[in-house]
Amino acid sequence: MDVRLASQRHAVEDAGEAIEFCYRTGWTDGLPVVPPTERRVIEFLANGGHEPDDIIGGVPDRARVFTAEKVAINAVMAGCLKEYFPIVLAAIEAGGSSLRDYARADGELGYFQHHFAVYDREDQPCPGRDCKGKIKRIVQSGRSTFYCPSCQR
Repeated sequence: MDVRLASQRHAVEDAGEAIEFCYRTGWTDGLPVVPPTERRVIEFLANGGHEPDDIIGGVPDRARVFTAEKVAINAVMAGCLKEYFPIVLAAIEAGGSSLRDYARADGELGYFQHHFAVYDREDQPCPGRDCKGKIKRIVQSGRSTFYCPSCQR
């Protein structure tokens, strides 16, 4: 597969310098990052079934679009495994789950939480196969997280 990425490259001496470069340029909020090498980004794109310039979504109010390449770069930096990249793409293509000004590539608003199995289902039975647990809710920094303590760790 001959894939050409459009994003700007930055020369660094090693992985440690790449991480420090990400901090200096403001590409991380202080959490660790994985340097997005060209090889890794191409692997993510191949696993997600997209070309680099495919438009995945955007924020119309800000005149921004998200290409598959940029989504792959951000997924790599966040430490996502390439096997989970199709889920990241599906979430973005469905319109995300938190920002109301986010839109799919076709401009329509979307809400990925409609695909969640446990979202907003506190105290209900877990939908997991053979699980007898109940969904719990915790709040972190003003945001709700729903999970099953029996089958999710």
